[in-house]
Amino acid sequence: MKIESLIKRDGGSFIDLPAPETQYHFKPSDTDPRHIAEVELQHHIAMLLRIPHGFAAVDAEDDELPPPVELKGSPIHSASYPIHGGDDIELADLVQMAFEQSALRVEEWNDLEDEQRYEYIDNTLADLQYDPTKPVEETKPVEELKPADPVDAADVQVDEVSDQPAPPAEPVAEPAPAPVQEEQPTEPQSRDALNDAYKAKFGRKPSSLMTDANILKAISEDDDE
Repeated sequence: MKIESLIKRDGGSFIDLPAPETQYHFKPSDTDPRHIAEVELQHHIAMLLRIPHGFAAVDAEDDELPPPVELKGSPIHSASYPIHGGDDIELADLVQMAFEQSALRVEEWNDLEDEQRYEYIDNTLADLQYDPTKPVEETKPVEELKPADPVDAADVQVDEVSDQPAPPAEPVAEPAPAPVQEEQPTEPQSRDALNDAYKAKFGRKPSSLMTDANILKAISEDDDE
């Protein structure tokens, strides 16, 4: 969809939008003095058109505009959050992005338990705030405990004055065996392939709450647009 920037600057305007990170250049052409850019991602279209004093659809028919969707949001989240790159994202846009990544239908999203909906939103926000340049803190391995050497009867010292054997050293308690860690089941290869395909489309891995079917649905719907 062609969108016009109502704020005109010399050389046009460069607008960066997240998920995936995309830069749009709103500029005039040889035949049209308006500052226009082609925007294809639906959530980017919705984010721009949500600023009526800044952007407007160009010659768009009603059926080309993103349909109004009543999505349940979150009363416990802030109105906006800083994200990687120095920008802020409004809660309405964050909810819209979390909904699109969930691959749920509108009624399914609105019927979620509040805690489930909050987790979708938190996961999307974590993806937007992730900074790949920051090093990951390494966890130091816990040193293994070594059992004490057993006491040998031949090592018991004898008192030279009384010729009576010295009391044996207090026994050293053996350390408790380390808890056996259960092996975590590995994800099947098909899930890894779905995660890679989803990341290639959206620039991030899918939420852990998404089922394989929902991931496949999100990838297929994106291809159909």
